[in-house]
Amino acid sequence: MQIITQTALALIGLPLLIFTAGTQDAEPFKGPDDALPTVPSLVRDALLEGRTEDALDTLDQLAELHPESQDFWTLLRISALTEGKDLAQAVKVAEAFEQDHAQSPWLAKVRFRRAENLRQLRRFEEAEQIYEASAQALRSPERQGRLAQVYLVHAVRMAADRKPNEPDQGEQDLRGARELFGRVLDLDAPISAVEHALFERAVCSEKLGAHEQAVQDWQIYLARNGTNRHQEARLRKGLAQLAHNRAGDALRTLEDLVQDALKESGNSQGPEEDAALRILSRARFAIAQAWAKRGMRDLARAAYGRFLEAHAEDEQAAQARQRAYEFVKMKNEILTGRPGSVQHRHPAPRAKTGGRRSRCLRGLPQTPTPSSRPRRQRSPSRGKPAPGSAFLRSRHARSPR
Repeated sequence: MQIITQTALALIGLPLLIFTAGTQDAEPFKGPDDALPTVPSLVRDALLEGRTEDALDTLDQLAELHPESQDFWTLLRISALTEGKDLAQAVKVAEAFEQDHAQSPWLAKVRFRRAENLRQLRRFEEAEQIYEASAQALRSPERQGRLAQVYLVHAVRMAADRKPNEPDQGEQDLRGARELFGRVLDLDAPISAVEHALFERAVCSEKLGAHEQAVQDWQIYLARNGTNRHQEARLRKGLAQLAHNRAGDALRTLEDLVQDALKESGNSQGPEEDAALRILSRARFAIAQAWAKRGMRDLARAAYGRFLEAHAEDEQAAQARQRAYEFVKMKNEILTGRPGSVQHRHPAPRAKTGGRRSRCLRGLPQTPTPSSRPRRQRSPSRGKPAPGSAFLRSRHARSPR
């Protein structure tokens, strides 16, 4: 027996995986501790060679030597009976397992194995009851929450930006991550998990360059009350609208955000205050960009000025100064008429005179030619209006007949 105990931890994980392959997905996620324990080699060899009785005898001996693992030995007994086609006895052992080991981590596997044996025995109603009860367990809030956490962990890893100097990171899969975040929304998951999935799904849309989809994702996130990152989501929505060439919508979103942020200023301290200030500076800078995108240079220059007054030390301050300077330079070129302005008008060419002027007259102003002088109507006699003039007509109309 001591030899059996020493040689127990060996290489038979494969048969047990084959026996329980149909039930592996139903087991609640627990992390690395869920790994299957090693099957004793004597049991493994007996099962692989079809010696069911030898396997059962070995399991009886192991149950006496290690009673603390009774639930695991019983699980292997059910598998051995199933492989030996003694399905009725396997069902009885499984029923006893559920009563004797109600807290065992192998309970779900035993239930599904019993349901499968019942199905093969054509006892379909009993099998259906087990499947329905297991489905109800999968839909329980606790199970849904744990499954949501699994989806979130994998989705965050898939969507994370890769660092160039760290190996074994795998390739970034934003589309796959977005799909996993969407699966969390299909579950009856806790509110915190749902909000996290909604936020990260919108970020994935941004990284994919799907700005219209990102706007919709941010609207869905903001439609929920009590979201923890409400202001940041509003900022990201405005930036997505700006990237989607919806400058007018972006201005409304960002200007409302700035007004609300100014009202709430002073209510936060520490890291929260720094985060709020960062959101405010990015919103103001984006407002200036939106005005520039709409062609309103004066309004864009004024918006850059307000940004610089409030955030002179911001990392985007240098870019704001450069853009404001360009707008001022462009306006001066338009006003002064210097070359280089897109709206600069060249003077009309002067009319040619009949002949060449002498050198002594070239520097003097040229007398306009008769053809260039404006014509005006002169009266034939000085001091008297010309016949038919407007003066005589008006006087004639006023005089009594």
